[in-house]
Amino acid sequence: MTQLRLYITETWPQNPICDWVLVGPDGRVTSAGRSEPRHWPAAEQTEFVLAGTQAVWLSARLPRAPKREQDKLVRFALEDQLVQEPDSQHYTITDRDGDTARVLVCARDRLRQIVAQLDALGRAPIRALAEIQTVGAAAEGEWVLHCGPTQAVASGIGPTPFALDLDGTAPPSLLIAAATSCTRHQSPARALRSAPRAG
Repeated sequence: MTQLRLYITETWPQNPICDWVLVGPDGRVTSAGRSEPRHWPAAEQTEFVLAGTQAVWLSARLPRAPKREQDKLVRFALEDQLVQEPDSQHYTITDRDGDTARVLVCARDRLRQIVAQLDALGRAPIRALAEIQTVGAAAEGEWVLHCGPTQAVASGIGPTPFALDLDGTAPPSLLIAAATSCTRHQSPARALRSAPRAG
């Protein structure tokens, strides 16, 4: 089955151009490009990657509970870590370690907007990922900065990778990471310059 992976930035669909890769039935990339939707290749399935800072990956103590109570518990557990109102966010528990859970968070309205637009284009998505999920884990004792044209993802600094904008100024999250690493006499093991990741 062929699959089209779209790299959706914060300006899409106002700026309709996006990076994409076409993955063949064997799981290998058969082509890649950057274009408007009308020039995207035909595919049997579509998925998208939320670029950069459109999603955060947080950790919180989260006791196990029946599914119907889980959403309320997640909102309560993450309330102090969120910038936006908890009810305006979409939560996905990605993994657990005892009572600690890692939760991917993105704006619910943004997710709805992307899904509705793709559906209107006849490209109903089967899955969504966050760019911070697509970077590999840093080796023990190292941290890595994956740099794209306008955003970067740092891994190996905290329990989860995090994204930051590269707008000409050092973002506070990067300053904190650099300061923490410097106190440990640890600089990034690698600073990777890469094309935007579409999967």
